[in-house]
Amino acid sequence: MSEINAKSRIDQLVELLNKYSYNYYVLDKPLVSDSEYDELFDELLELERVYPEYIRQDSPTERVGAESSRSFQSFIHEPYMLSMQKAYTMKELEEFEKRINRFLNRDIKESFEYFIEPKYDGLSCEIIYESGLFKRAGTRGNGAVGEDISENVKTIKSVPLKLPKPISISIRGEILMKKRDFLILNEEKLRSGEEIFANPRNAAAGSVRQLDPKITMSRKLYFIAYEIKGIKLKNQKESIDLLKDLKFRTSSEIYLENNALNIFKRFGEYSEKRDSYEFEIDGVVVKVNDKNLQEQLGAVSHNPRWSIALKFKSREKETIVKNIEFYVSRTGAITPVAILEPVEISGATITHASLHNYDIFKILNIGIGDKVLIERAGDVIPHIIKVLRHVNSNTIVFPKYCPACGSELKRDPDKPIVRCINIECPAQVKEFISHFVGKEGLDIEGLGEKQIEKFIEKGIIKELPDIFLIKEQEKIKLWDGYGERSFNNLIDAIDKAKKVPFHRFLTALGIREVGNVTAKLLTRHFAFIEKLMEAKQEELEAIDGIGPIASEYIYNYFHNEKNIETINRLFSLGMELIYDDKEEELKLYNKVFVFTGSLEKVSRSQAKKLVEDLGGVVSSAISNKVDYVVVGEKPGSKLKKARSLGLNILNETEFQEMLNKDQAGKGTKY
Repeated sequence: MSEINAKSRIDQLVELLNKYSYNYYVLDKPLVSDSEYDELFDELLELERVYPEYIRQDSPTERVGAESSRSFQSFIHEPYMLSMQKAYTMKELEEFEKRINRFLNRDIKESFEYFIEPKYDGLSCEIIYESGLFKRAGTRGNGAVGEDISENVKTIKSVPLKLPKPISISIRGEILMKKRDFLILNEEKLRSGEEIFANPRNAAAGSVRQLDPKITMSRKLYFIAYEIKGIKLKNQKESIDLLKDLKFRTSSEIYLENNALNIFKRFGEYSEKRDSYEFEIDGVVVKVNDKNLQEQLGAVSHNPRWSIALKFKSREKETIVKNIEFYVSRTGAITPVAILEPVEISGATITHASLHNYDIFKILNIGIGDKVLIERAGDVIPHIIKVLRHVNSNTIVFPKYCPACGSELKRDPDKPIVRCINIECPAQVKEFISHFVGKEGLDIEGLGEKQIEKFIEKGIIKELPDIFLIKEQEKIKLWDGYGERSFNNLIDAIDKAKKVPFHRFLTALGIREVGNVTAKLLTRHFAFIEKLMEAKQEELEAIDGIGPIASEYIYNYFHNEKNIETINRLFSLGMELIYDDKEEELKLYNKVFVFTGSLEKVSRSQAKKLVEDLGGVVSSAISNKVDYVVVGEKPGSKLKKARSLGLNILNETEFQEMLNKDQAGKGTKY
C-alpha cells in the first residue's frame, strides 16, 4: 500500500471505528458485530505500526474505548479498566499461551493455572468503597474516564451499600438484566408505544444510565462482580472467594485448568449451555490465576497480557429481502438498510440489517426478493454475510439524491461513503443543531438534545438560525417543565452565546474534518471569516496541518449556497464573531505538542486544553514540525521516533514547569 493510500485508509478506519464505538458505548445502539469491529481495529493497528507518523489523536488505538456521555459527571479509573484480547479458535488460544510463556521465558511444558469464568454481556462498572461504605460508581467509558452513575447503582439490590469488613477497595463487574426480565420490559414498552431495547445488554445499559434513579430502581438489574482492586491477593480464585465473603454476587460456574486444550473443552461446554443461562453470555474469560504472574505480564496496548476473551461464533439464518431503505445520518452519510422477512436468531426476531456503506451495497448487488444469509454476530447486530440467490430484475439502485431533502449526493474522496452535504437537510437538522449548541460549539446551557427534539417536533426549530428566534415563541412558557423563569434563562443563555470566538464558530458548524485544532489553524491563517469563505482549495491545502481531504471538505462547505445563506442569517440575527488579534503574544503560540503515555497529574484532554489556551497546537503524529513531545507513563512508539528525530522531550513535571514559566523553555534532547 502506498503512503498516500495508507494515510487515507487510516483516516477512514479511525472515522469508522469511532462511529461504531460511539454508537456501541455511548448511544447503546451498536452498528456492527464485535468480530467485524475487531478485524477493522487490527487492520488499523498494523497500518499505524508501519506508518506511525499518521497516527491521529482521536484514533481508537490511542485510547481504550469510547467517550463518555455529557449527561453524567466524569468518573476516573485508577488503574484503567482495560479491554481484553479476543479469540475464537483453538489456534488463537494456543498463540495466547505461547506469548505468555515467551514473555515469562518459560518452557511451554511448564503449566500453570488458568482461571475460567463466563463472559457476561452487560455494562462494565466499577464501584468504590471507602472504609467499607459505598462511595461512588462509574461506567467503563473509555477505560480511563467513564460516567459517574453512583445514584443509579445504589438502587441495584445486589450491590452492598455496606461491606462486612471496613476496607477501602474498588470492585469491578457487570451490570446485567435477566433474559426473562428483558422480555417483560420490552412487552411493557410495546404496550406503551415506546421503542424497545435490542437485547438485555442494551436494556441494562439504558436502565442504569437514566437521569432519574427512580426509573433505574423500577428495572430488575443485577451486578455480578469479577475483580477487586486495592488489596493484595494471591490469585483470581481468592478474589472470587473474597467477593463472596463481601456479599457480592459472582459467577456460579468457574473452573481452573492448566492448558489450552482443557480450556477449549470448557469453552465448548459453555457454548452448548449458553441458552440455558439466565443472563446473556457471549463467551468465556480466561485469566492467568496467579496475581504475581499477572503483575509480571502487565499489559500491551490497551489489553492485559494475562487474559483473553474466547468469543462464541455468530449464529446464521437464511431469509428474504423485502425492501431496501436509505437512512441519513448526522454527518449526512447515507446508510442502506435491508428490510427482511422476520427470522429468529438466538431468541431475537430480526427484521432489519444494515448494509453499512456504498461499497458493501455495490458488492452485494442486493435486491428485493433476494435470498440472503444473516448473521447475528455477538448475538447483537444482524449482518448480511452474502446473497444466496439474486432476483436481478429487482436490484436496487443507490440513490443519486438525498432521500430526505432531494439534494445531490456526494461521495467522500477515497472513502466508501456517500453523503448529503446540505446543512439544512431535515434528517440532519437535529444532530447539526445539537452539535452547534453543544460543548464543542456555542455551549448553550438549557438547550440539550431533549429540548431540541421537542422544539423540532413543535416546529419551533427547523434550521440553525431558528435558535435565535426562540425568544419570539412565548407560548413555550406554557409548556410543562417551563415557565417565565425557565424561558427567560434559556433566552439569556442564547443571547450570551451570540458572541463567540471565531474558531469556536467554525467548530460549531460541524464541517467534516474540522475539529478544534483545524479550526484554530484556519483562524490563524484567515483574519476574518469572509477571507476563509473566499479561499481557493489550493490555498486551504497549502496551510501546514490541513491536507487535501480536509481542504476539499472546507472548500465545498463554503461553496454551498444553502450553507452560505445559513451563515448570513445567523449574522443578521445578531451572531458576532470574536477575532483575537493578540494570540501571538501567548507564550506557546504556534508551538506543536505531542503527548504519549499516561499522564498522572492531568488527563490528556486537560493537557490539550492547557496547551491550546496558551496558543499551542496538539498533534497526534511525530514529525520534524513538532516542538515538544510530552512523555507520560508507558509511552508508545512515538517516544522512539521522537528520539531518532532529536526532538525536545519533556516529562510531566517539566511540562507543568513550562506552563508555569513566563517563557516556553527546552526539554531534554536525546
